[in-house]
Amino acid sequence: MLVCHSLGWRVSSLKLVLDGLRLRAQPRMRIHSQSCTSTSQPKRVQNSCPAHMVSYAAQCRKLPCLSASVHTRMLHASARANHAQPLQSPPDGSNPLTLRSAFSYTYYSQHTHLNNTHANITGIFNLPVLKTSDGFQTFADEALRESEALRMQIAQCAPGVHVVELMDALSDTLCAVVDLAEFVRNIHPDIEFRSACEDVCRRIHAHFEELNTDTRLSDALRRVVALREFDTFDYEVQRTATLLLFDFEQSAIDGSRKEREAVQELTARVNQLGLQFVHNTQTERGRVTIPLNEARVLPAQTIARLPHVRDKKGAMSVAVHTPSYQAEMLLATSANANVRKALYTANTPESQPRREVLMGLLQARHALALTTGHASYAHKALKDTMAEQPERVTAFLTSIADAFLPERTAEMQQLSRLKHTHEHTNQGEGTTQEGLKAWDKAYYSEIRRTQTSSSVGRRGGAMSEYLELGNVFEGLADIHRNLYGVDIVPVHTLPGEVWDPHVVKLKLIEMKGAHETDSVLGYIYADLFTRSGKSDQPSQFTIRSGRRISDTEYQTPIVGLLCSLNAPSRDTPTLLQHHELSTLFHEMGHAVHCILGRTRFHHVAGTRCKIDYVEIPSIMNEFFVWDYRVLSRFAKHHRTGETVPVGLLEGLKREKQLNAASETLSQVLYALGDQVLHNATHHSHNRPVDSLTHKVTGYEHVDGSVWELYFSHMYTYGASYYTYLWSKAFANLIWQECFSANPLSREVGERYRDNMLAPGGGGKPWVMVERMLGYKPTLTHLVESVVKGHTHI
Repeated sequence: MLVCHSLGWRVSSLKLVLDGLRLRAQPRMRIHSQSCTSTSQPKRVQNSCPAHMVSYAAQCRKLPCLSASVHTRMLHASARANHAQPLQSPPDGSNPLTLRSAFSYTYYSQHTHLNNTHANITGIFNLPVLKTSDGFQTFADEALRESEALRMQIAQCAPGVHVVELMDALSDTLCAVVDLAEFVRNIHPDIEFRSACEDVCRRIHAHFEELNTDTRLSDALRRVVALREFDTFDYEVQRTATLLLFDFEQSAIDGSRKEREAVQELTARVNQLGLQFVHNTQTERGRVTIPLNEARVLPAQTIARLPHVRDKKGAMSVAVHTPSYQAEMLLATSANANVRKALYTANTPESQPRREVLMGLLQARHALALTTGHASYAHKALKDTMAEQPERVTAFLTSIADAFLPERTAEMQQLSRLKHTHEHTNQGEGTTQEGLKAWDKAYYSEIRRTQTSSSVGRRGGAMSEYLELGNVFEGLADIHRNLYGVDIVPVHTLPGEVWDPHVVKLKLIEMKGAHETDSVLGYIYADLFTRSGKSDQPSQFTIRSGRRISDTEYQTPIVGLLCSLNAPSRDTPTLLQHHELSTLFHEMGHAVHCILGRTRFHHVAGTRCKIDYVEIPSIMNEFFVWDYRVLSRFAKHHRTGETVPVGLLEGLKREKQLNAASETLSQVLYALGDQVLHNATHHSHNRPVDSLTHKVTGYEHVDGSVWELYFSHMYTYGASYYTYLWSKAFANLIWQECFSANPLSREVGERYRDNMLAPGGGGKPWVMVERMLGYKPTLTHLVESVVKGHTHI
């Protein structure tokens, strides 16, 4: 899921660059169930770009120029040092690289040997300046010098579209550095590179803070917006100009010096408290001592690694920390209700220091909202969204809760009957004869799941035998060829271009006729395997956004794709579980959105769009892995080549649907709690979200359990956690009404590309959706889509 969509000079976006929360990443928003822990149309406007950009636009075709707006000398240096075209065949003259071979152990071995026997001839992303960590400072120096030059041009420029072009070039120049640095900071194995990237992020952040207070820039934009002919400009020009001006206004650019300082201080406080809040969610919360005999449901090797404690009577116990994998396993497998209750409450315990941090964060956000002219932080956060206002979000969420009431009731009745039967059959220690409690949910849901399918484990394991990573990418390429006429092709990298031999470079190309040359649309650097020091969060990073350089040139997007899969070995290829397949397709949905977006401006390119729109393409992409007509095209047994049996997929569907209602209601609970806390006019140590638990989920609130203190999205998605359900509703509608009849229809694919992907953030989301569906969906349509959606997977 995406955490942030645009840097620009938005203070709200810049904050996480320094926080270490990977703002520039696009991580998936994970679904929370038992615990509350967070792992947590192309517009061809015929308008010339600035002459200083056109003069070197031709260099932008040459991979891997980082940005058409980073200093001209940098681009020429890159072109001189590297002949710029990636190798089209392996250096040793062996067979051409295929998607399947690119993710194989053989290619990894060859790549490792090549890098070990050849000196680096280029730097990261083929930028010679980035051969060493010191190059990042040079890279930043060039960008800052060009930024100053653009700043002067803007201040002297007559009002018109040219001002917006220059402002966008300024934004792109700086983002080209900070986006790349933020990515490298999260993945590079060398601490010197990571440290250099942190320093660069701080420098660029400080420069953005300076730009935020430059009234010459805001005045230049204001003169453009005030033009009599402004309403006749292309919508993307209007959108970009008003977005940039809005960002200035959120910094109190028109206020007194005291007001601007207040905004800066409040923003800094929000960032400081937010960082502390997220840090708190990732630290140990509690420890539960469990009798050894009660822990026997865990694997023996797991028990052996747990701390052992002997009491005064000599009885042995084990200590289980929360949150932990062991605690989650015990919640789902321990027959002792007392053990489950202890683990449940220890997972989200009351904590006065943590509450102080959350209350401080909420108070600072509310004060910031008031200072910038909003009734609450929720009103501020939702101003530039599809939902637009908190009242609409609340209506959406409460309507979902109401619509799921029959399914919720039926599910709880089933679990209650299971508990009644279980406790009467297995009377003894840990049986309570109480009604269904929150700590019972995971345990009895697991029993129900195993009763529904006695081969759950074999089914999940068997499916992975058909999901070899190379074949999966062949499937992705097949889908894109059919839908969009776009192919995905692996590309050999040069020594020094990537940071690990497992990284695979892919290019997306527009397939032309037999007598035409295919054109490159964008590049993906796929870093998919787990390793020490690398974030384990599946993510998509925008390294370079697309934008129009001139009437004939387009800046080629570059994205990074991260997963944490097991690397191939000499004997076994990388095999995916079905949930890993779904995650990979989700992140590829973000990556392709970035690449197929064809906007005039960087500031609204690809996934730099409204926060409650941006997940639609990624969630849409997940539907393909649940459709047997698509899955069977690439899911072949890695040894025999046999096509995956339809029964395996149908079994996984039934298992996923079992708890769909309760999983959705958990999301509603967290999203409503997020709205309640960020829409409050005052923040005390009262707990306004406690009453929501029973109202939404049907389970009584558990005293001593306080989920909001451990919900990291309360900061990273403040007042915006609803966006996953919102986007899912639209994705469900689009899939059912446009793709379900023929998921690989070129006609539908082209319509989807033109209306949903190409406009990026430069289009009107409601209009884009209406063009895709043929009608404008209402709140009722969206709620019905969520309710029906889980039956369509």
